[in-house]
Amino acid sequence: MAKDLPNLEKQSLQVKHALKKLAARQLPRILTQICRDPNNSAYGCADRNWWHYKIRDFPSIILQQAALSIHFAERLNINGRSKLDNLAKASAKFWNKRIKKHGSFEEYYPWEQGYPPLAFSTLAIMLMVKNEVLIPGLVSDGARIAASQLIRRFESQAANQQIAGLAALAWIKKIYPELVNKEKFEKLSERSLSLQ
Repeated sequence: MAKDLPNLEKQSLQVKHALKKLAARQLPRILTQICRDPNNSAYGCADRNWWHYKIRDFPSIILQQAALSIHFAERLNINGRSKLDNLAKASAKFWNKRIKKHGSFEEYYPWEQGYPPLAFSTLAIMLMVKNEVLIPGLVSDGARIAASQLIRRFESQAANQQIAGLAALAWIKKIYPELVNKEKFEKLSERSLSLQ
């Protein structure tokens, strides 16, 4: 087993290098989708169809998970880019602002209570809080609304979405323990894991 360790480390470095190359190719595409003007009220919005083209009446909140990609690009220092965390923070603040406005997680319809945008965008934002990109107070209102919806909803037909929602709720529970009832969380966890 110890003999295989150097080979595993070499493979791990190869995988990391390949993923970093892929991320470097995709980062410009991600950045073009996000409003990067700090003087614009849409600063941090990841839905170019809303903030730039104006062909949508509301931004698709599921796209705010791009904030986590931007954060990781900053940490990996892809192509010598730096100072992307301000944009990642702006994206998280935009998420919080939109959630507070209507209490909804829109994707296809206005004021929609969509589960995928709820689960995936919340998970991305909570991971940013966990990684200390954001202080918890910056997104606590959005986290409260997300926790309320995640604890009472269940996606029985889409296990990947339910597991992402459970992961988001677990991070909310860890960061804001007062927002998640322990017994309800345990029941939801058991029910979610039974989908596997």
